[in-house]
Amino acid sequence: MSNITISKASVMPFIEPRKEEMIKLMGGEEVLMREMSFAIQAANNNQVLANSNPQSVAMAVFNCALTKLSLNPVMNLAYLVPFKGNAKLMPGYQGMIKLISDTGIIKSVSSAVVYLGDEFDFVQGTSPEIIHKPKGETFKNSDVIAVYAIFVLHNDEKLFEIMWKPQIDAIKNRSETGRKDVGPWSTDYSEMARKTVVKRGWKSIPKSSFALDKIEKVNTAISIDNEEYKTVEYVKMSEEQIERLLEKTTNVVELEAALSDESVMIDPEQKKEIIEKAKAKNKKEGEDE
Repeated sequence: MSNITISKASVMPFIEPRKEEMIKLMGGEEVLMREMSFAIQAANNNQVLANSNPQSVAMAVFNCALTKLSLNPVMNLAYLVPFKGNAKLMPGYQGMIKLISDTGIIKSVSSAVVYLGDEFDFVQGTSPEIIHKPKGETFKNSDVIAVYAIFVLHNDEKLFEIMWKPQIDAIKNRSETGRKDVGPWSTDYSEMARKTVVKRGWKSIPKSSFALDKIEKVNTAISIDNEEYKTVEYVKMSEEQIERLLEKTTNVVELEAALSDESVMIDPEQKKEIIEKAKAKNKKEGEDE
């Protein structure tokens, strides 16, 4: 292991400007100090992360505050990973499940990996159903066939999302570490695959206005997670496309979820403009009523 280069003394100057905001978001200074300690510990347990800019470690802690995810290594909700030479918060599969469950708009969410040799079939239409009987004989990444997520709504309706291995690998290969077959895609492929399908399935879940703040935490975590896959060029939408999008919805939470889709990377500045246009349109419609 390399010499410790990340410390409270090096990280704290980058925490101070937003300390009060972070304390408020986290629910206390004790929680903030604990998460900072987890981040420093994680950084210094990894030779690459130990050489990160302390500012990036502070940003990871700030993202913990925004999402309410903990870096506690026992909980497995989020991790500190190398990203473009710095440290970055990466929401884990369990963390994404927790955030979605905490919204209260579903009864449960689960996900599973289908391996070569498993019995697997599904039916769509008016009575959707998944049949999966694992054989439990192999758990190699190369033997993954598909991954799926099941969302149970409060009326007991079940919605599911399925991704086949080529779809999963297409997402994996948009990540620099994924292409190099290092990092979590190498060490925890099944967990990364399950997180990927849960993120995709979340887009289809009916949202409720009573949980907007918790829905925002899910969308923030997805946006943070998707930063790893933004190694491709951003797409700029035409004015006509923006107008069509705003005709469909001006709900800010739904727009942010749509614009965070990992399959199409919208220019970050344009994303902000679209959100502002939606807010302005909402305000004008409210005044006209």
